[in-house]
Amino acid sequence: MEQIIEYFESIDPILAAFYATLFTWGLTAAGASLVFFFKTLNRAVLDGMLGFTGGVMVAASFWSLLAPGIEMSPGAGFVKVIPAAVGFLLGALFLFGLDKVLPHLHINFKESDAEGIKTPWHKTRHIPLRYPHPRRTETTTSVSYKNSLVRLHQFINSKSRNYSFKHNISA
Repeated sequence: MEQIIEYFESIDPILAAFYATLFTWGLTAAGASLVFFFKTLNRAVLDGMLGFTGGVMVAASFWSLLAPGIEMSPGAGFVKVIPAAVGFLLGALFLFGLDKVLPHLHINFKESDAEGIKTPWHKTRHIPLRYPHPRRTETTTSVSYKNSLVRLHQFINSKSRNYSFKHNISA
């Protein structure tokens, strides 16, 4: 471990930040790739995972953002906490507003129960905040996916017929 620390101290800080970014990206991608191994997920397991990740994010925001902000804030007592508390509350209010404005579906909700601004969007265009329903068959999902691909293919073909890809280079 000491060799790793010495190596990072000896290289350019930009390169060290790049390596750290690649490392965290790799771990995130590895964790996200687990979805390829599970077709269904128990609701209790999902709730536990969401609770765990929420707790990790709250702890990370406190120890990495709020605690240093409170420590650097001038004043004493509760006055020292006010800037961090106001920033935290404004961030929570912003996220609450996004939840009310952006169209999205929750897990196992019908398309008619979409939250946010009402739009004529179909289920596939809402922000996908849901996992496949346990009773949904693989056929239904694959047919919906196939229909989306067919529509995309038709759209691309219709656009490519209307445009010429040859460029006139003459002056």
